[in-house]
Amino acid sequence: MRLKQVLQATVLLCGLAVGIAPDEGHADCDAPATLDDAQLMDLRARAASVPYHSGLLWQVEKDGVTSYVFGTMHLYTPRHGRSLERLKPLIEEVEQVFVEFDKADMSAFERRLTSDATLITITDGPSLLDRLGPVAWERLKTALEPYQIPGFMAAKMQPWFLGFTMMMPRCAIDDLQAGRVGIDKMIEETADAADKPVSSLDREQDMLDRLAGDPLDQQVDDMRWSLMLDLPTAYGMGGLSDFYFGEEIQLIWENAQVELDRISVGLSDQDAARLRGLFDEMMGDLIAGRNHLWAPTLIDGLTVRPSLVAVGAMHLPGEEGVLRLLEEAGFTITALSMSQP
Repeated sequence: MRLKQVLQATVLLCGLAVGIAPDEGHADCDAPATLDDAQLMDLRARAASVPYHSGLLWQVEKDGVTSYVFGTMHLYTPRHGRSLERLKPLIEEVEQVFVEFDKADMSAFERRLTSDATLITITDGPSLLDRLGPVAWERLKTALEPYQIPGFMAAKMQPWFLGFTMMMPRCAIDDLQAGRVGIDKMIEETADAADKPVSSLDREQDMLDRLAGDPLDQQVDDMRWSLMLDLPTAYGMGGLSDFYFGEEIQLIWENAQVELDRISVGLSDQDAARLRGLFDEMMGDLIAGRNHLWAPTLIDGLTVRPSLVAVGAMHLPGEEGVLRLLEEAGFTITALSMSQP
């Protein structure tokens, strides 16, 4: 994989939706859910207690201004075509579109990462090979093989960058290399064709602070620890596309908790707690933390101009979800069908 594609994967993963991945033609990503009926019933009951737990498309209105919020899947699947047809009339209707990272800001982010070596590479002291030790290093090289990052290059990279790259589902690599995109990018292309302005909700420096803010020694320690546990690099894929297109968004999160517990079996109490803590910290930063950062822009923008907001589906549910934050700011929230009206 070329460095530019690795960078794009990292930016794409800034909008994590707990590993939501494509389905048709991707055997690994099309795996069925591993839940039995009783588990599924239990998880649906848990999900139902969460505000805005289901639904992909929402109307938000305040002071006579009507806008729309849509939960995206960042990776490709042919099933996005039907969703895009539902959204096209709304894109024509609104005056502006908000996405997590528009193509101009994506390009600027990539240029910064490639022009400032201190952001993604180890510029002083031992290489990552020497810092990790031989056993963890060999495991890292094996994990990187699908991403075509050779050892000599990986040895110079910071763990945060490699870690996020490896979170790209392997079944999505071919799509990334072929330029097949998720529906957020399809929405942006449609908006451009309709001459609608598209704006980013994320800011470059904030994303860098969230992704690369930990000291190098901490990054190395976390990576060595996780490699020595020999955890799967992508878990909980089963059934997620079906959950997404079934609009059971909170169920994706509940299923992730079950999968996290599953892969923790056999770990020491200390390791299991550390794994849970790292997962919660990462998701808190990348989901709830960003929701709160986006809120002022959305509240101001949606108050004055009809807009379409397209963000990862996992940003929608919950007390700290985008929809609840808009509701608390005085917007009326109404669920819309993804079927054509």
